Amino acid sequence: APDEGVVSFLIGRDASFVQLVRRDGVWIAPVDDGAAALAEMVGKLRSALEQQGGTVNEFDMALAHRLHERLFGRLRAQLDGVNHLVVVPSGPLASLPFSLLVERTPSGKNYADAAWLVRRMAISHAPSLRSFYLQRAAVPSARAPKALLAFGNPQLTGKAVPRGSASDPMLALASSWSSPAPPSRLAPPRLSCSLSLPAPPSRVSAPPPPS
Repeated sequence: APDEGVVSFLIGRDASFVQLVRRDGVWIAPVDDGAAALAEMVGKLRSALEQQGGTVNEFDMALAHRLHERLFGRLRAQLDGVNHLVVVPSGPLASLPFSLLVERTPSGKNYADAAWLVRRMAISHAPSLRSFYLQRAAVPSARAPKALLAFGNPQLTGKAVPRGSASDPMLALASSWSSPAPPSRLAPPRLSCSLSLPAPPSRVSAPPPPS
């Protein structure tokens, strides 16, 4: 779609790269942080989403904005007009909740006033660029020859049966499973088959450890 973008990352030791793919072009921009620095920032953000000592830490919106600028700051113009962003994370970014990144500098501590990235665009994830392409390129192997339009209008007639009574069909079904009837009783009426299973072993032994 013209308002859709796919972003992927190449994480290095001291620096990284981000790639944005849209229908009208491909852009690559550097990220000044490497794997260790990104892992530290992601870990601090995630600490506010995990319960520690019976309490939850305050979410660091300033750090969420700083990380947003590190990852997407150089692609701000190219991300303009994107309403659906597909993220292909790698390395420490695989555990980053991208929807909680903040686009603008927070003016306070009120979460409702923060410019969350998810407020401007829908965010989804893909394990790799190849899997994203294969999913989009896949077409149904077979199509129905004719369209189907169906309406449901059940006629709920009959007499209600109290649950647990002798005529309760669910009770009858449960009784049929608990009775010692042969397996052929539960087979479909037009299918006849027999199945013999060996008796389970009385003892299971693990293989001896290698010498």
